[in-house]
Amino acid sequence: MNIPFLSFSHMHGQIREEMHQAFSEVYDSYWYVLGKQVGAFETAYAGFNGVKHCVGLSNGLDALHLSLKALEIGEGDEVIVLPIPTLLQCSPSPLSGPSLCS
Repeated sequence: MNIPFLSFSHMHGQIREEMHQAFSEVYDSYWYVLGKQVGAFETAYAGFNGVKHCVGLSNGLDALHLSLKALEIGEGDEVIVLPIPTLLQCSPSPLSGPSLCS
């Protein structure tokens, strides 16, 4: 018996056409960053979470950096992180000012 380690085939088949349509709309609009689809997603996701605002960012590092800024964590503060070398190297903390502590 062949049991795949991880397979998205079933889920992919269910949403394939919807995803292709959404991709085509974004691709054909030439708005790969921002645009009405991103604005619509931010509004819908904010509503889903019961909050006033949602900001779509390009990656997790930007999200962490913005979170530190929003919480006013900066120079003189200490951020406790996991002792994983790659995490320490990629941490947004140096961008925001706090020191890292693992």
